[in-house]
Amino acid sequence: MRWFSRRLVARRIRASRTCSGCARVASIGLLMLAPLAAGANDDDDANAPRRTAIAATAMLDFTLPQLDSKLPFALSTLRGRTVFISFFEPDCTWCLKQMRALHALVATDPAGYAAVAVGVGGPNSVLRQWALKVNTNLPLLRGTAEFQAAVGGITVTPYNLVFDTNGRYLTRGTGYLTVPQLRALAERRNPD
Repeated sequence: MRWFSRRLVARRIRASRTCSGCARVASIGLLMLAPLAAGANDDDDANAPRRTAIAATAMLDFTLPQLDSKLPFALSTLRGRTVFISFFEPDCTWCLKQMRALHALVATDPAGYAAVAVGVGGPNSVLRQWALKVNTNLPLLRGTAEFQAAVGGITVTPYNLVFDTNGRYLTRGTGYLTVPQLRALAERRNPD
């Protein structure tokens, strides 16, 4: 691949709705991630990366530390609602926007939707300071190594996982998603 075509793809990714500072994007391969950077989802592309390796019923059984209080937060307390788990990194502007969109979605129907923001890729103090900029009542959690391994790795942020009211994995969304796009994700059914 020529230098100028790699640069063009990199510009498209930065111009899209994903974190432009994510160093892992370049290391994985820009062309493979181009569909993901545009907000692509599992079924949008036949060559999309393999479906997230999630043990669906076990995912909501994790307990993660909260960034603001360091107390444990059991994801199982969210069962009974459609759950969004959104991964963020420090200094990711799109992640801030994603948290605000999730906050707006949950505010429209708190009995039907729940969301948590899970910080990855930085020390707790930096994640905590950055996440508190959002000014939201979403639980702000720290993604443990075990939890990230269960998800299958985070290649780009924001990265959203969606679970139904029984805790079963529905789908995922990459890049910034608006409130209507988040609702559409929640309405999808897992084809597996």
